[in-house]
Amino acid sequence: MSNDKKNQVKYIPSRKEKFVNPYHFVSLEKNCTREAKKYREQKGNLTGWITCRMETLSPVFIPNTGSASEVDGKKHSDVFEKRVFKEKENKQVVINSYDFFSYTDLSKLKGEALKEYREPIIPGSEIRGMIRTAFEAVTNSCLSTIDNEQPLFKRVQTNGKAGRLIFEKGQWKIQPCERLGIAFKWTYGDKQDFSVKIKSLKEGQEVYIKRGDKYKTRKGFPAFTVVSAIKDAVDPYYEKGYFHRGEPFGKRKHHESVFVSTGAPDIPIDESSVKNYIESLRLYKNKNVNLHFKKNEKEHSGYKDIVIKDRELKDFDGSLIYFAKHNDHYYLCSAAIGREVFYNRLTDLIGDYAPCNQINNLCPACALFGIAGKESAASRVRFTDALVSDKRDKIEAYYHEVRILKELAGPKLSAAEFYLKKKPGNADLWNYDYAVNWRTHKYGIPGYIPEIRGRKFYWHHTDPDPYIAKDKEADPESVSDRNVAVRPLKENVFFQFKVYFNDITESELKRLLWILTIGAKKENAHKIGMGKPIGLGSVQVNVTEVNVRGISMTGDSVEYTVEDRLEQYKVFSEMTGKEVGCTGQVMEEYLFLTRLAHPFSGIIAYPSNVEEKENYKWFMANKMVKGTGPNPIIENSLPPLKDPELPKYELNPGK
Repeated sequence: MSNDKKNQVKYIPSRKEKFVNPYHFVSLEKNCTREAKKYREQKGNLTGWITCRMETLSPVFIPNTGSASEVDGKKHSDVFEKRVFKEKENKQVVINSYDFFSYTDLSKLKGEALKEYREPIIPGSEIRGMIRTAFEAVTNSCLSTIDNEQPLFKRVQTNGKAGRLIFEKGQWKIQPCERLGIAFKWTYGDKQDFSVKIKSLKEGQEVYIKRGDKYKTRKGFPAFTVVSAIKDAVDPYYEKGYFHRGEPFGKRKHHESVFVSTGAPDIPIDESSVKNYIESLRLYKNKNVNLHFKKNEKEHSGYKDIVIKDRELKDFDGSLIYFAKHNDHYYLCSAAIGREVFYNRLTDLIGDYAPCNQINNLCPACALFGIAGKESAASRVRFTDALVSDKRDKIEAYYHEVRILKELAGPKLSAAEFYLKKKPGNADLWNYDYAVNWRTHKYGIPGYIPEIRGRKFYWHHTDPDPYIAKDKEADPESVSDRNVAVRPLKENVFFQFKVYFNDITESELKRLLWILTIGAKKENAHKIGMGKPIGLGSVQVNVTEVNVRGISMTGDSVEYTVEDRLEQYKVFSEMTGKEVGCTGQVMEEYLFLTRLAHPFSGIIAYPSNVEEKENYKWFMANKMVKGTGPNPIIENSLPPLKDPELPKYELNPGK
């Protein structure tokens, strides 16, 4: 590793500009609450329905997915107008556009019929998801929506060591190699040009080379030996090597690679290391993850020479890789500075909070909402769609005009400084597998156990500004195919929906009423739909009826009654955290996170730097204030819930 700081870009925290990350976490308790009881014994004797009124407190958007169609091979919608933006070079940016959800299947319509306004609907599935998420948090239930198939990974800033994968007698090994550079264009440091030869070479092809001089790189990267001559055929006066084609990165790149065995003993590795390597290749080929590939295939091709499809694990014998070791694990990648796929998955980290899978041992949320899997339990609650209750003269009066949303980012689990607690306290860098201290334990701190922060919730925005400025809508620097155009719902639109319940207990009914209304607190609200991180989706729910059905026998006839018990159950608003099902700390955190108004002054926004809007640059700067490229040190992790402001970074004017 190089500790050269001469060319290190240095950032400093801004004293003036701060921000609040769009999400924070409600803590997990020591153990998930589960009751080992036969499923049929968990049922109560209350059946009926709750009538609810929902008010939008900010713009809300739920897409009508039936509006998606294909235009020139790209997903697009003609609901409003073609969202096509022309660059100076006459290139076009086509973005997705969607109408608000309705009962109309827009995929079957064409022309002017697509542009008509339709009465908005909020699907019951959206309401159910919103309420279940809250229910799980305040009843200390499991994390039911954990995706254990999603790999956890991060980009690294340290050069890996070159190697070659070998599968021999049922054992995987790494053959340590030295990486030599083979020039495909003339430079002052290496006047060779093997561009014609390189075009004919295949990934992993056996070649024979002669060594040249050392190439002295800039910016602190390690020097490497260059190839002075190369042949395809065996030559006893040449060294055997293997050709590796990397990815382009602009005009700076001038060499491809030849890997030559160092003669050091092979390193035995587990099969899981190879599987993680294949997963890292999938990430490079995934345009939703590898934005360089999505943006420009000339900038990154997704390692097109390395095929994954229809290959068995053993077929990766002979693959050329870069590797690093932390504690007892090896991390393999196709790039010297690439991605590490972690051995831990989310279920490895959440322990007792893994999704319920036994019907006779359910958490409060799964007992009420049900589970599906090898064992299944039916839900005892059903949410209807929400229909508008304040009928307006014109349907368009429900909507804002069509606008382009600011870019939305998917969950960045790789941001361990936000998703994980800092443990131990002396760690410079930590992630889902290991933590390091560059001075004492640069290959892994023994005994480190990663711990997730809890359940993620999004802040409400006091003054939301979720849209691209109108004068920037045709600016290709401001709009890309990662933006979407939407027709959002206005504030102060009222809906009505019902929650039907069947065979639930009085305790479950009270909990459900508390969570629907957040304890009937006017200062708190839920979030629903798309665009929650940028300020969309704030809604408040009020209960107007609690109807309980009664069935009794009178002589030979069955008497059916419905009684509104709203007045009887109004005491639900006075329930404590313990009565709802959580500790006082969890209740306090949940109520603070769902507040409509906040005591902090920082703007709620994705991380960014002063005069640098790219999200990733904040995370890069956050590791460079105290660290270097090869030895990154996390400066700021997610701050306490009650004081969540973080500084933006700015380039040090003294550098």
